[in-house]
Amino acid sequence: MANGVQDLKSIPLQDILGAPISALVQAEAQASRTALQFIEEVGFVRPADAPPDLSALDVGELRMVEFGYTKLDADGNPAQFVARIPLLALFNIPGMRVKLATLSFTAKITDVYTETTSQTTDGEVGDETTDGEGSLLTRPQLGFRGSLVSSTGTQGTTTSSYDLNIKVELEQTPISPGMAKLQSMLDLAISDSQVLPGGGGGG
Repeated sequence: MANGVQDLKSIPLQDILGAPISALVQAEAQASRTALQFIEEVGFVRPADAPPDLSALDVGELRMVEFGYTKLDADGNPAQFVARIPLLALFNIPGMRVKLATLSFTAKITDVYTETTSQTTDGEVGDETTDGEGSLLTRPQLGFRGSLVSSTGTQGTTTSSYDLNIKVELEQTPISPGMAKLQSMLDLAISDSQVLPGGGGGG
């Protein structure tokens, strides 16, 4: 069973460094999923008769915004027109990524050890000890174990706290080629047509 912060007293240094970096990567992945959910829910309407197992890649039809307005027609006379615009074209698609992350903490080296890995014939990687230098894949790798420096109380009560300061600077995700193509198609979907007498529409 884990013993809270006691487990931080001697762990591989790569884990101390890698855990916050991994958390940043997972945060970007979650941001991407949020953007995808926004595109699906705001930009598209799935058919009412769509089967429950409809593929996530088949998002349905564009959700359109429709409104009427008056302007001069080809003959210079006031006429009623109807405009249809994809709802997704009216919003900036949310997309954030980490531009700069600064990690700050103090670590104390508690142990130094070596590991030797070898490549076996079946493709498995194992640990072994060798007397010679061996090949490039079997040379010992130097590793460190360390702990985050903690603060300690007095008067018979010991409390430990470990500080990890992370400063993150975000920026808008650059438009990918696929997203640029989608935005271009959204522009092509914008249309307006004149409302003809009797309720019909014209080009």
